[in-house]
Amino acid sequence: MASSLDALFAWISVQQAELFRGFVDAIGIAVFSANLAGTLELILAGLLYGVFHAIGPGPGKAVLATYLVSHPASARSAIGLGLAAALAQGVFTAILILGRSATLPWFDSRIGHTVTLAETASALAVAAVGAMLAVHAARRLHCALHGSEPPPGRPVNLLWLAVGIGLRPDLVGVVVLLSAHGLGVTWVGLVAVTAMAVGTALGVAVFCGTLAVTRTGLAWITRIAGRWARIGGAGLSVLGAFGILFIGLILLDSDLTARTTAALTR
Repeated sequence: MASSLDALFAWISVQQAELFRGFVDAIGIAVFSANLAGTLELILAGLLYGVFHAIGPGPGKAVLATYLVSHPASARSAIGLGLAAALAQGVFTAILILGRSATLPWFDSRIGHTVTLAETASALAVAAVGAMLAVHAARRLHCALHGSEPPPGRPVNLLWLAVGIGLRPDLVGVVVLLSAHGLGVTWVGLVAVTAMAVGTALGVAVFCGTLAVTRTGLAWITRIAGRWARIGGAGLSVLGAFGILFIGLILLDSDLTARTTAALTR
């Protein structure tokens, strides 16, 4: 089983590398051709790369998976959450880089500091959502243990979770936008990042929808087991909420994040 998973991850890694090279080549063609065919090729390459980019491990998908495994959600809301988070990341990346480039040189030593600040804001937002989810989940668990009605309403608007994830800039998008802006072809960078964001959003949406459907398919356990299943579900929500809080705290340390990601991709 382990060897099969290793082979799958190796194949995915090879495909990502190939599609990334094709994406970079398409950007070059779009820059120098400046015609519709080159632009369409760039869009297709960006979409394909974005889909495979969504397959690999990442902090955003870790947060989404933790939430969807531990909290009930319909397939529709899960797909919407995945789409919103991935598209928000593309939008915030463009706003961050182009907004900064409008007032400062297109590239200088402070760009890394700008990206780090955005990553810190994302980590804090994710941790804050995790903390709010933990409070609500703890109340649910208390109610389940005492046989009382759980607190009404959703613990937190899922839009905030999507925004928290989206605040973290996509590093490939950062490089593409900086390079295109420096060459005076900002529109190419925007087209490339938009296509990549849409492809990533589609891949993440499928991932989220699959998790939600799988969890919903196990809902019959709650109906059969009754009170103990409700206690278990509430306890799982507590663990998931603290998991999201923990991920947010880990993301505050960029070195620890890099080591964790490297360990997951071995």
